[in-house]
Amino acid sequence: MQVFAQSKTLAEKEFHLQTIFHRLEAAFELLPGTVILEIRPRNHKYEYILPPAEMRKSIPRKVIIAESLYDLCQQFGKQSSAALAGVLAHELAHYKSDTPSGFAGQANAVKQEEIKADQLGFRMAYQAGYDSFQIAPALFKKIYQTYQLPHTSNLYPSYNERLSSIAAQAHLIKKEAEWFELATIFYLLQHYQVAQTYLIALQQNFASAEVRNNLGLCFLRQAHFNPQITEFALPFEWDARNRLLNATIREEWETEASKPLLTKAQLQFESALRLDPNYVPAHINLACVHFLLGYPELAIRQINHLQTIRKKIPPQAALIRGISQVKLGHIKEAAIDFEQVKKENSYESKMNFAMYDRLSKGTFYYFWDRLAGIWTNPVPLFSKKTKLVKETHIGKVSLHFPYPYTTIPSPETAIVQSSRQADAQLYQIQVGTQWHRIAQTLPGKIYKTRQRKSAYTGQSSSLLEKEYGLPDRQHYSITAEFWVYNQAHTIFKIQNHQVTGWFIFD
Repeated sequence: MQVFAQSKTLAEKEFHLQTIFHRLEAAFELLPGTVILEIRPRNHKYEYILPPAEMRKSIPRKVIIAESLYDLCQQFGKQSSAALAGVLAHELAHYKSDTPSGFAGQANAVKQEEIKADQLGFRMAYQAGYDSFQIAPALFKKIYQTYQLPHTSNLYPSYNERLSSIAAQAHLIKKEAEWFELATIFYLLQHYQVAQTYLIALQQNFASAEVRNNLGLCFLRQAHFNPQITEFALPFEWDARNRLLNATIREEWETEASKPLLTKAQLQFESALRLDPNYVPAHINLACVHFLLGYPELAIRQINHLQTIRKKIPPQAALIRGISQVKLGHIKEAAIDFEQVKKENSYESKMNFAMYDRLSKGTFYYFWDRLAGIWTNPVPLFSKKTKLVKETHIGKVSLHFPYPYTTIPSPETAIVQSSRQADAQLYQIQVGTQWHRIAQTLPGKIYKTRQRKSAYTGQSSSLLEKEYGLPDRQHYSITAEFWVYNQAHTIFKIQNHQVTGWFIFD
């Protein structure tokens, strides 16, 4: 891998770094150009006295990465982008906190600020889709060895201090991911104040658009409306997508041979656009390259830029943007582009629209599967009726059995306990003086409510409605709908007109 890295041209290395840098800009919510990126070549006259990575307080601010550090990260093969993302995000964290920089620890670096930059940087790299926590131990070990840094120092964090602080941040993200899921559960149960508790706690470290939207919705749901205003049900929308679980880790290419060709194509399309910024084919092809390199967000940004120039984009441009939206799980956003593809008869329009239609109904790795995935394996969707297995005995009464529970981290105003049983994952949540008990059934289990009515994964929503009648209320999310039956103490998750999961509540 090192031989391959050194065989790249400096321009190819810079392109790779810029691609990762643009994704991190979005994660840090920085406007393009706020901070610029430069790579320092190996033959620089001050190479041996300058740090391998630094944030310079110039105007505009500047992140400088040594070519030697790029080559070091390339030795990690498929995880090389994750290593580079950790390095770049560390420097951007210095910018966000306006603190001195020096990834490898120059003399004027402040130990505590370096630790904070590690924690924020590797967290943001993770949220941007890179497996930064997994690569961190090997990355730091390689940096300390290559640049001959002492493992202990009074001037900057030791090797073990860095690893401990990053491990603590990884544990915090796991805890916060659970809080997001519990907020969704309590919102569905109409316990808006409880959901609000988790979202307020999340805002301390993850004040994202979805957290703010959902918290606002909790406040809205607690407001009392005059029924004379309207008889219609207003379309309130909760966002159940949880970026803290990093569902789309960046995938590296199986063969490194593809990257140079894509990079060369990228450079040609960019050159074409410098000659003619309105040249539509280059915009579309550039977006395709971004997508193939594993960066659908950049493909979307490219077509959005084209739309600011032309207002009306051709169907081929809508197609690559729609494909990129689907890749990110943004089904609702993709629908607009695919409708244009269908109407205007673009490239392979029928096949592409049919593919979108199938994927839009099958994209269900959000909420329910994540909820089970925190402690168990993801819940599968079955196209046919699941093979009958031993019926679960978990029911409303069972929620009060004296199972052994383990306390999991929670906001100060809540206590959450978890218990894994053969049939279900059980939760006990105390907020104030009130206890809430919930059971999430496990994959492959057949469930019957206390009315002895069957439900199973893969069951059609029409059969469910025939068994249970109309739900007492329904909630809609971007990728699913939730049917609430108060008498059965059950909430079913419906996708593609099929049952894909449920939980019961006290």
